[in-house]
Amino acid sequence: MLVIALVLILVGAAASYYFYTKNRESQALIKDPTSAQAAQVKTVIAEVGKLMYLPQGEDPTVANVLDVTKLSDQPFFAKAKDGDEVLIYSKAGTAILYRPSTNLIVNVSPINLGGTAGTSGTASNHN
Repeated sequence: MLVIALVLILVGAAASYYFYTKNRESQALIKDPTSAQAAQVKTVIAEVGKLMYLPQGEDPTVANVLDVTKLSDQPFFAKAKDGDEVLIYSKAGTAILYRPSTNLIVNVSPINLGGTAGTSGTASNHN
């Protein structure tokens, strides 16, 4: 009986600690939402960096595909889905379409920023 009580106390303490730390993290993100976006950008870059070599010496602009129907006329987004991430390396002239849900790179393309990057009004910029 004493063992069961100790196990229940330990489980309760562990659960309390877990929820306490999650609550503190949530409160910190509410106070500083830009740090949440920065953390998300770093996560996306790290995940894509595990799948391919990324251009060095610059931080990409990261955007989220919000409405793929608005991108249907652009070949780069032919296989895109809502929720995909686009990493745009302007100095390197490279765009990467990444799908976090399956951890796959969907498309990589050279870009020419002399015109438009092709994501205006259709993606949410995180950087």
